[in-house]
Amino acid sequence: MRVQGFQSAAGAGLVSVSTKGTPRVEAAVGEAVTFNRAECRWKRLRKNLGVAAKLHQISAQRHRALMVTLTYADANGWQPNHVKEYLRHVRQWFKRVTGDALRYVWVAEIQPERMKRTGQAVMHYHVVFWMPRHVTMPKADKRGWWPHGMTKTEVAQKAVGYVMKYASKFDTKQGIIHGARVYGVGGLAAADRGVRRWCNWPSFVQARAAVTDRFSPAPGGGWLDRSSGEWWPSEYRIVSTARSGLTVIERVRDHGRPIADVAGPYSWHCGSGSVRGPHSPWVAA
Repeated sequence: MRVQGFQSAAGAGLVSVSTKGTPRVEAAVGEAVTFNRAECRWKRLRKNLGVAAKLHQISAQRHRALMVTLTYADANGWQPNHVKEYLRHVRQWFKRVTGDALRYVWVAEIQPERMKRTGQAVMHYHVVFWMPRHVTMPKADKRGWWPHGMTKTEVAQKAVGYVMKYASKFDTKQGIIHGARVYGVGGLAAADRGVRRWCNWPSFVQARAAVTDRFSPAPGGGWLDRSSGEWWPSEYRIVSTARSGLTVIERVRDHGRPIADVAGPYSWHCGSGSVRGPHSPWVAA
């Protein structure tokens, strides 16, 4: 395994660069960045959910999006496997009817008004499916797929907007039941999974890797190019963490950016004679 791009840390003395939410900032070597861990987690959640919804919307343009809302009759009725079992029923039905994989994203929502009345955390779920227009979604209540309360099915005219509307409400753990997942994604094609994976890479990896390249977090830290065996140490090191949720990191090396100003996921070969271009019509913001 070869080590790439190692550069010694700057001398003593840190220059503080404070960021509210995410540490994804191009600080200079020797500068420190302060960020809130919880805010970063929620921002990452919203990004992954939004990317998946956009990819489904692009790949299934001829499909229609249906949103199913799953609610509980009993405020204490939540169990961790409920949404999983519901989706299992829908996937099996869809496979029998079409033979295809089911495309969907789901996001949990806290019901603040109901929580005020009952004094308990009450969640419900919004599931957006992308289905062929000739396929009619069965009523989950009648099929017994959701025996825990009520369901509502409607056409989602702006599916991505609906998903992001509910995802934007997550910025704290308040009201979320311990152990509960708050979102899920299913049915992404292999190429789309590559795009989603690319969007989570650090900027120095994005600047040298297309969506088909095989980078992954390395044991012990840094990033491993599985195609070549090259290991790239992280550009940052942790300086301190606090119980308040704040973490300070210092930029200790700069691997450079072979491709400057990468606007979004790309492929090395896109079209005739092209060595670089967008992987799909969607470009990450």
